[in-house]
Amino acid sequence: MKVAILYESGEWSDYALLDNLKKLGVDADLINMNTSLELNNLLQYQLVVSRIFASAQFRKNF
Repeated sequence: MKVAILYESGEWSDYALLDNLKKLGVDADLINMNTSLELNNLLQYQLVVSRIFASAQFRKNF
């Protein structure tokens, strides 16, 4: 299974989640929503996990 982890601010827990998934043998990638979020690129993943805070819309990060 290929997993995408969407993130916005690079919290330590985003990287910990990625590391734990990889230790379990899961093919996972971190995707920064501010720089590399392309809908067509997300179609290659079977699961997309959002680590984006609901308040992101008010910080004008994207």
